[in-house]
Amino acid sequence: MKGNDLAITRFGREMIARKQFDKGLGFFAAARLLESYCTNEPLRYVRLHLICQSLELILKSALLAKDFHKYSSQLPNRKQFGHDLIKIAEEVEKEFGIQRMGADLRAELGELARLYSEHHLRYSGLNDIFIDPISINVGHVVPRIAAIAKLMNREFNRTNFAR
Repeated sequence: MKGNDLAITRFGREMIARKQFDKGLGFFAAARLLESYCTNEPLRYVRLHLICQSLELILKSALLAKDFHKYSSQLPNRKQFGHDLIKIAEEVEKEFGIQRMGADLRAELGELARLYSEHHLRYSGLNDIFIDPISINVGHVVPRIAAIAKLMNREFNRTNFAR
């Protein structure tokens, strides 16, 4: 029997969403820790990748928490969302009825999303020759991740189940 063949209880669904969120927080914490140590190019790329990975997991956990049945099959589907941070963020905006991203945040996230989904932050290529990772801005994205994490933490705690 496969895991996706099992009937998952409400508590189980909440735990899966919460574990996804916790992993996202872990990636975010690692990115924040690296911030003060990013004195060379490889570490800057690692930090950017961790920022994107954290955002992906935190946003996907929000969707799972909102409608587990709908998103548990869609999130792993590469054609539906994949690692496209813009698509995932827009879906969260739509599902939660929150204000759309401002132009600065959207531009910053767009650049990160492109680099992340095309794996330029993990693997070497021509990008490394032409783009200095210090030139990739995250000044709007990092505070947004922190705000979303705070909101989601409050939401998970509101559901009254133990971490």
